[in-house]
Amino acid sequence: MDSGNAPQVLLSFARPDAARARRVQDQLKLQGIECGLDCDELPTGADRAIEIKRAVRAAQVVLVCLTRQSMTRTGILQKDVRVALDAWKDSAPGQLTLIPVKLEECELNKQLAQFSWINLWEERGWQRLLKQIRSSFPASKSLNGQPAPLQAGPGVVHTASTAPHASTSALSTAQRRRQQAEASLSIPYVTFPAEVRRFLKDSMPADEWAAVPDTTRRFVTTLGCKLEPIVQVAPATPTPLVLGFECLGLGALGESFDDICRTASDIDPGLLRLCLAVVAIKTVSTLRTESVKSGHSGARNLIFSINLDPFMLDSAHFKKLLLWYYTDLSHNVLFEVNETTTRQYLPRLKNLQADFNLRYSADDLNNWHADVRKALIDRVEMTKMDYRSFKQAMDVRGDDVRRSLDMLLRHNMADKPLIVEGIEDRDYLEFLERHWDFKRHGQLYGQGYCLDDSHPWNSAIQPLKEFRLPGGSYLATQAELPLDDNSAS
Repeated sequence: MDSGNAPQVLLSFARPDAARARRVQDQLKLQGIECGLDCDELPTGADRAIEIKRAVRAAQVVLVCLTRQSMTRTGILQKDVRVALDAWKDSAPGQLTLIPVKLEECELNKQLAQFSWINLWEERGWQRLLKQIRSSFPASKSLNGQPAPLQAGPGVVHTASTAPHASTSALSTAQRRRQQAEASLSIPYVTFPAEVRRFLKDSMPADEWAAVPDTTRRFVTTLGCKLEPIVQVAPATPTPLVLGFECLGLGALGESFDDICRTASDIDPGLLRLCLAVVAIKTVSTLRTESVKSGHSGARNLIFSINLDPFMLDSAHFKKLLLWYYTDLSHNVLFEVNETTTRQYLPRLKNLQADFNLRYSADDLNNWHADVRKALIDRVEMTKMDYRSFKQAMDVRGDDVRRSLDMLLRHNMADKPLIVEGIEDRDYLEFLERHWDFKRHGQLYGQGYCLDDSHPWNSAIQPLKEFRLPGGSYLATQAELPLDDNSAS
């Protein structure tokens, strides 16, 4: 193994897992990522430990493939892991990335558990692995030894990066494969880079903004919004009636809120959440506009909810968000307030509602402190039951229908609609339609993956299932909207 020409991505594995590791290597090559195996091309008579150490130190990313067998086996893998750990400790920040890749469910030892690992068998495992590998390389350096393609300027619709000035024939096979893979993975949602950048630069001292890595800036300013439909469950309708959407953070490769927070750890958590709120607010505004332009004005009457957490309330820039987007927020946007927010921030929540006419939704009402519940219940427009509590209620319905309904009613106020999260099974929907007495308890709304086909009313909304995500939608429009500025600084 010539360490001078060693691949920048190196796979380490136990010998019984060799076949599975080679399949990982083949899949990565299809994505345009040249990946070497730590046992390939060892010189005759070479000292394996020395050669592996050279290869690891020459690499920029080391993937440690793990299974239940390899984690309980002593031998070469453990030695290679120690070599990789030593190299990681000696390297400068960002010089070497170590990624444990679990090929099946298995326990990690203490040394490996400190790293962000990938569960490759999970639905979005490959997306997360590709994202983590690519984020480990400078933007100017590709993964296959060729010059990186030019980056497209920021626009309204997010697409995979391409090289617009290069002909297809001039690209290497690996580059074409990578572009094809990215085109199939990258979600073409609407983005608002100039808006988010403006909010960030106005909120951060110049030296702090300058210290944020370019990759983090690009990532945050091109985040999108996942729209989870809120539909009417009781009284039942022939086709589920969409009443609104919950707005959640979404990355171009399907990154969830937690993934976004990990990737953008260079930015203050409160400010990052406010940036996601900016994206949500602009998404709502654009959806309203597109709805009217397409001759379907239904979006003007929908409810859109945004989570309000302590990080946002503690941020010195929260009121700026409310001032900048006062008009957008005053119509049909609700802030979801949960049990972690209400008790500590009760006076502030009251004042904000008085000062800015904020609309609230009560999330996980059953866990609210009694005093807070009494003080705020008349100020919320609807209540919400989290998916874990809802799942517990559904799990007992076969044994005790009354108990199951009582668990739902703990989150309900008779004169306010109740939203239940986690309707991922049609049987849940059947149960609720048959047993929920809306005349006594009020209207029942639901969120869940099995309800995603319920909004053909607006062609601007596209399902995320096309991108191997379990549910929800994104805003994608063919309208010729004005582009944001091209400044990346």
